[in-house]
Amino acid sequence: LVKIERRELEEMRETLIQEIFENQQQQVLGLNILDNTELIETLENTKIKLNEVIQPLNLGERTRQDIEKLRDTYTYRLAAIRGAVLYFSLVQMSIINSMVR
Repeated sequence: LVKIERRELEEMRETLIQEIFENQQQQVLGLNILDNTELIETLENTKIKLNEVIQPLNLGERTRQDIEKLRDTYTYRLAAIRGAVLYFSLVQMSIINSMVR
Protein backbone atom coordinates (compact mmCIF):
# COMPACT_ATOMS: atom_id res chain seq x y z
CA LEU A 1 0.00 0.00 0.00
CA VAL A 2 2.72 2.46 0.97
CA LYS A 3 4.85 1.39 -2.00
CA ILE A 4 2.05 2.39 -4.36
CA GLU A 5 0.68 5.49 -2.66
CA ARG A 6 3.87 6.92 -1.15
CA ARG A 7 6.59 5.85 -3.55
CA GLU A 8 9.07 8.45 -2.22
CA LEU A 9 8.92 6.89 1.26
CA GLU A 10 9.58 3.45 -0.16
CA GLU A 11 12.54 4.77 -2.19
CA MET A 12 13.94 6.50 0.91
CA ARG A 13 13.58 3.25 2.84
CA GLU A 14 15.47 1.33 0.15
CA THR A 15 18.24 3.95 0.10
CA LEU A 16 18.57 3.75 3.87
CA ILE A 17 18.78 -0.02 3.77
CA GLN A 18 21.53 0.25 1.12
CA GLU A 19 23.47 2.72 3.29
CA ILE A 20 23.19 0.42 6.28
CA PHE A 21 24.46 -2.48 4.18
CA GLU A 22 27.44 -0.44 2.96
CA ASN A 23 28.26 0.60 6.51
CA GLN A 24 28.13 -3.01 7.64
CA GLN A 25 30.51 -3.93 4.81
CA GLN A 26 33.00 -1.34 6.06
CA GLN A 27 32.78 -2.84 9.51
CA VAL A 28 33.48 -6.31 8.15
CA LEU A 29 36.60 -5.00 6.40
CA GLY A 30 38.05 -4.21 9.81
CA LEU A 31 37.79 -0.45 9.75
CA ASN A 32 37.45 1.09 13.17
CA ILE A 33 34.04 2.67 12.93
CA LEU A 34 34.42 4.50 16.24
CA ASP A 35 37.12 6.69 14.69
CA ASN A 36 34.96 7.55 11.69
CA THR A 37 32.77 10.42 12.93
CA GLU A 38 31.26 10.92 9.48
CA LEU A 39 30.11 7.32 9.47
CA ILE A 40 28.63 7.66 12.95
CA GLU A 41 26.69 10.77 11.92
CA THR A 42 25.48 9.02 8.78
CA LEU A 43 24.32 6.05 10.81
CA GLU A 44 22.46 8.29 13.23
CA ASN A 45 20.78 10.14 10.36
CA THR A 46 19.96 6.85 8.70
CA LYS A 47 18.38 5.56 11.88
CA ILE A 48 16.23 8.69 12.20
CA LYS A 49 15.14 8.52 8.55
CA LEU A 50 14.42 4.82 8.83
CA ASN A 51 12.14 5.45 11.81
CA GLU A 52 10.36 8.16 9.79
CA VAL A 53 9.76 5.67 6.98
CA ILE A 54 8.75 2.76 9.19
CA GLN A 55 5.97 4.69 10.97
CA PRO A 56 3.87 5.26 7.80
CA LEU A 57 4.53 1.66 6.78
CA ASN A 58 3.20 0.43 10.12
CA LEU A 59 0.20 2.73 9.85
CA GLY A 60 -0.54 1.40 6.37
CA GLU A 61 -0.31 -2.17 7.61
CA ARG A 62 -2.65 -1.47 10.53
CA THR A 63 -5.12 0.20 8.18
CA ARG A 64 -5.00 -2.81 5.85
CA GLN A 65 -5.67 -5.14 8.78
CA ASP A 66 -8.62 -3.02 9.94
CA ILE A 67 -10.11 -3.08 6.44
CA GLU A 68 -9.70 -6.85 6.28
CA LYS A 69 -11.46 -7.23 9.65
CA LEU A 70 -14.37 -5.10 8.45
CA ARG A 71 -14.55 -7.03 5.21
CA ASP A 72 -14.70 -10.35 7.03
CA THR A 73 -17.32 -9.37 9.56
CA TYR A 74 -20.26 -11.68 9.86
CA THR A 75 -22.84 -9.08 8.81
CA TYR A 76 -21.24 -8.30 5.46
CA ARG A 77 -20.65 -11.96 4.74
CA LEU A 78 -24.33 -12.75 5.42
CA ALA A 79 -25.44 -9.93 3.13
CA ALA A 80 -23.21 -11.25 0.35
CA ILE A 81 -24.57 -14.79 0.78
CA ARG A 82 -28.18 -13.58 0.71
CA GLY A 83 -27.52 -11.48 -2.37
CA ALA A 84 -25.97 -14.45 -4.17
CA VAL A 85 -28.92 -16.71 -3.23
CA LEU A 86 -31.43 -14.13 -4.47
CA TYR A 87 -29.56 -13.62 -7.73
CA PHE A 88 -29.30 -17.30 -8.58
CA SER A 89 -32.92 -17.90 -7.52
CA LEU A 90 -34.09 -15.20 -9.92
CA VAL A 91 -31.99 -16.66 -12.72
CA GLN A 92 -33.53 -20.09 -12.16
CA MET A 93 -37.03 -18.63 -11.98
CA SER A 94 -36.57 -16.90 -15.34
CA ILE A 95 -35.52 -20.23 -16.88
CA ILE A 96 -38.58 -21.95 -15.41
CA ASN A 97 -40.84 -19.11 -16.58
CA SER A 98 -39.64 -19.45 -20.17
CA MET A 99 -40.23 -23.23 -20.04
CA VAL A 100 -43.83 -22.80 -18.84
CA ARG A 101 -44.76 -20.42 -21.66
